[in-house]
Amino acid sequence: MPPSTNPPVPVHIPAPAPAPATVPAPATVPAPAPAPALTPASRSSNAPQLNTTRLNGVVSVVEELKVEMRKSREEAAKHEKVLYGSIKVLQARLSAAEGRLSDVIEYMGLEEEEGGIDETGSHEVRPENSANRAPRDSEDGAGSSADPARSIPTREEIRISEAVASRATIKAVINTAFMRLMGVAKLTGPELPPHPDGLCEDDAAWPKDGHSKEALLRFRWDQGETSKANASGLKRVLRWIQASGCASVPRARDDLESILECDLVDRVEVRWRYMRQEARKHQRATQIRSDDATAGAAARQRSSSPTEDGAGGDDGPGDGEGEGDGAETVEVVKDPTGTKRRILISRAKGKAAQRNRKRANTKYADTKWDGAFLLNAMSDDEDDHDAPYVDNKATRYISRAPGYRSFEVQELYDFIDALDDPHPDKDRAMVPRSRGASKPVAAPPKAMKLSLRIRAWQVNPAYLQDHPEWLYTGRVAMSGIAWGDLEDPKEDEKPSTKKGQEGRGQGKKIRRVGNTADVAEAQAQLDRVAGGANVETLFEL
Repeated sequence: MPPSTNPPVPVHIPAPAPAPATVPAPATVPAPAPAPALTPASRSSNAPQLNTTRLNGVVSVVEELKVEMRKSREEAAKHEKVLYGSIKVLQARLSAAEGRLSDVIEYMGLEEEEGGIDETGSHEVRPENSANRAPRDSEDGAGSSADPARSIPTREEIRISEAVASRATIKAVINTAFMRLMGVAKLTGPELPPHPDGLCEDDAAWPKDGHSKEALLRFRWDQGETSKANASGLKRVLRWIQASGCASVPRARDDLESILECDLVDRVEVRWRYMRQEARKHQRATQIRSDDATAGAAARQRSSSPTEDGAGGDDGPGDGEGEGDGAETVEVVKDPTGTKRRILISRAKGKAAQRNRKRANTKYADTKWDGAFLLNAMSDDEDDHDAPYVDNKATRYISRAPGYRSFEVQELYDFIDALDDPHPDKDRAMVPRSRGASKPVAAPPKAMKLSLRIRAWQVNPAYLQDHPEWLYTGRVAMSGIAWGDLEDPKEDEKPSTKKGQEGRGQGKKIRRVGNTADVAEAQAQLDRVAGGANVETLFEL
């Protein structure tokens, strides 16, 4: 290729600019000293050190913030776990409380409400049986659906009902109801009729009212108010009061309109329990008179009887009544011959002490036979009125054995009573006894303590077969291993209600809440999460 023929481009080089003209300073003004010049080398050497210092400061602050944030996250996580644990504890406690409240509602016989707050802001209260209470002017609850709110009494209605429940007018109408329905003129013990055994209201032999020919009301005084016969009778009394109470006792109209059904039921049951007490007292007195006649006839037929040092029996003088040993307490009455109960107990104590002295060094010293030497196993030593009295004291007793006594016990007593007393002085102080007629209807005495209760081997098997309830009503205990049982008898559990507390829900027990273990487990978990620290202080502001 031929070389390029383009001519070269000329380069223009500018001429240097002329130096500026120097202006001389005035002669009279001195020239200022020149400022020190900053060289670029000094600036480039200090800037990196300053930036490094600043950067190190920022890094240090960031590290501190990271540590604080880490601590905050850890504390927040711990607080979250503590809060969660606290919630679990509260939930467990609430569950336990709800279960216990449900048991209390069942125990009290209350009906659970749907809940609600009245216009004043207070929770409505519904007493027992008040939910089903019909208006007084309705029949069998008819018309109660017209105003459902009226079935729930207000606080004022409850207060008024409680006030009128104890008034004489309510008592009068209740007494009238019982007398009309039972066909009696008084509600005292002798006037209260027993329940016809083996009959029902449909039988022709059942007592009937002379005018209306309706079946008269009869109660089983040996049973509680919750039994079928007595419960239906009490309902009949309640219906009569609601239907005819105002007409029969006009002065009670206002109070009957104000009293709630639950309070009326309570008053009816209280009156019935008092009637039951009077009826049972009269029945016991009647039985005593009957036994007195039997004993008198037997004494008259007996021209002479062999003297015994202790023909023993047991009917109840040694049941610990009034002794403060946990036995059943009854009123002080007289036995068929007129002897007071406390005197019979004193005589039984002397006889039991003598037999315990005599049993030493015999086969009956073994603990297997301890039941026969209990105070409750002794018989009644009644006054023998055919024998002379010295200083108003009987010189001979009549021992009456119960019909339920077993052959083993009687054989034991015959053997022991034939022995000589190791203490002759005490033996001479004993009053001679004669064996009298037995008591076929006697029941073993009740004793709350196992140590005072007779054993099954002391009871005739035929009687025990007819009365199996004796084994679980505090009258008879199992014999024990020594008599072939699989185990020895154990002390009964304590009763759920105190003595004298009767009424609705008696006999029921509030069951132990099953989820109480959940509360303890949740609390333990909370303690572990809190690490032993006080939960309250963890959330202080």
